[in-house]
Amino acid sequence: SNGKMRATYGHSFDVELDLPTDGIPERLYYPATEEEVSILIENGLKPADRRMVHLSKTSADAYIAGRVRTEKPVIIEVDASSMIRNDGVIQRAGKTVFLAKEVPPAYLRVMAEEEITVPEETGEGESE
Repeated sequence: SNGKMRATYGHSFDVELDLPTDGIPERLYYPATEEEVSILIENGLKPADRRMVHLSKTSADAYIAGRVRTEKPVIIEVDASSMIRNDGVIQRAGKTVFLAKEVPPAYLRVMAEEEITVPEETGEGESE
């Protein structure tokens, strides 16, 4: 019955049940503000207001996502392939959106500004 499923997975195990975990890119990206980036690098990525950490497929996607919160997002690169090899779980939520329960600091690296493909298109582009 439904109730039982919900109890099992409910709060302690917030993995979205039917999302695929295959075909995850080797690297994923997360936007941060300049104020929070050092904290994230030290402590890892943990979900704030959402139940899952949302990761982007490209640095440009992450940059666009980050623009919602700050004018010049700092992009953190996630070593997704190593994380998965070490039993980390990353799920595919869409073509460009990936979810993780958390990302330990070992898999994080702050990208240099020149590494980031900053989207030319800052107006209404394609989203998801």
